Amino acid sequence: MERVLFKVFGIAALIGLVVSLVVHVATCLGVDLSVPMLDSRIMPIAIFVISAPFVYYTMLTPASQSYRLGFSERIPRWAKLAGGLLVAYALINSFALGGGSPEIRQGGYVLIKNGRVLWELTPEQYRVAQLSQLRRASGFWLTFYFLAVLWFLLPRKA
Repeated sequence: MERVLFKVFGIAALIGLVVSLVVHVATCLGVDLSVPMLDSRIMPIAIFVISAPFVYYTMLTPASQSYRLGFSERIPRWAKLAGGLLVAYALINSFALGGGSPEIRQGGYVLIKNGRVLWELTPEQYRVAQLSQLRRASGFWLTFYFLAVLWFLLPRKA
């Protein structure tokens, strides 16, 4: 039964990883993917649906097999390295793109940070700021989904 659950969660995580990758690459290229599934509320909820069993199963890993972040020693070194690089990329990407949220207030485009208006934006700057916000989020989505794919689908070393 556990193998079936691992496959189901692994396939769901893989789908999330592919969608996240498409969104991330599209935002890097300046393509606006305004579709309901990519709403800023749906993808993070899906991450939690996948992450809950991921965390549960990593917590079940015996201490003798544990590794940083609860990963088993049986996961290949290349996968751990790739996961670490992806986490580093997501953090660097997030800091490089800066902060602030683009909003429409009183008919104008503005960039908000901590409830304060940083500056007014042109319609093009507003679009770019929206893409940057989605790019920051999708970088973290990639990380979470990738780690779940590793855990659920990658064959373990004996």
